Amino acid sequence: MIEELLNQNTQNKEEQQEERQEEQQKKQIEEILKILTSKKFVRNKEKGELRKSLEHIVRNLVKREETVQIVLGWGYHKNPNLFEFKRLDGFFSLEWLKNMNENNWFLPDEAEIKALKKLQQFKEQIDGIYQPGLEIIIYTTGRKAEEANNIEIRHAKQYHQELSKIAAPLGIKVITLDEIYTTFEQQNGQNTLQEIIPMREKIREEVRNDFSNNPNSEFWTTQIQNAWRNLPPAIRDNEEVIKNSAITFVTTQRLERKLGIIKKVFSKAIFGSYNKDQLNLPPDEQVLLFWTTGEGDTTQPWQGWWNPLQEIIMTQGRLGKLKLELEREKEKVILLSQ
Repeated sequence: MIEELLNQNTQNKEEQQEERQEEQQKKQIEEILKILTSKKFVRNKEKGELRKSLEHIVRNLVKREETVQIVLGWGYHKNPNLFEFKRLDGFFSLEWLKNMNENNWFLPDEAEIKALKKLQQFKEQIDGIYQPGLEIIIYTTGRKAEEANNIEIRHAKQYHQELSKIAAPLGIKVITLDEIYTTFEQQNGQNTLQEIIPMREKIREEVRNDFSNNPNSEFWTTQIQNAWRNLPPAIRDNEEVIKNSAITFVTTQRLERKLGIIKKVFSKAIFGSYNKDQLNLPPDEQVLLFWTTGEGDTTQPWQGWWNPLQEIIMTQGRLGKLKLELEREKEKVILLSQ
């Protein structure tokens, strides 16, 4: 009789402990979801759909007491067309442009630093309420950009190295797309990447035909504009180069989506971006769309230089407007001096 009572008491304690643990986990799940969908950090409009898609992932991670992982797509280095604006300081001595010279125009600047610090704040909030914490992994896309955008790979490697140095003290990991492909190959057999070459060529041919049949469609007009914006100035006026760049980009995009490379390598991850299309995920995949340097800022940090006077990222579009303004001011000065 006494033994039965002791066993019952032990069982009751275990059940109570399980109930407390379950209640604690529910609370953690709710707090994590609130942070993940907070308008302070993300700009997704359909928060209900986003929360629903994240809930299953977060619940499983919390139950297993595993780290929450967010994988974020990034660029390859500063947009090459910024280079043509590097001498804008020649007449008006714009201090914030002084360091954007031939040696470092492509490297991370305050735009990347502020974007990474915003991600660090996001990480710290989850770390503060969930002991396994949050891991943020950023991947840069130098090798893909070398093929599609004709960039110099040495610049992409230097950008990656510098970005890694900035990110590491903030608790953020930076890897390359090449590393993801290597992991994918290891998971699926050593010859996987060689085996997909025929698939890639077939997709490329389909993409070429699509372009030939619909060159003026909204889709291809956008792709051509994007290719032009991201090609180096020396070659971006060549129509054939622009077309091939757009076709290569779309081919890679469709191949990665078909194979599900990113999704398979990071099977338990939540995905984040400043631009959903960059990740090459299935169309129905919910993605955290992060604010860049703060609420209201949607500019990809590698697409411009940081202007501390206005506290904005100066993209080539903004720099183009600034150039026109400076030229008008210069003309006025010349006219007044005559």
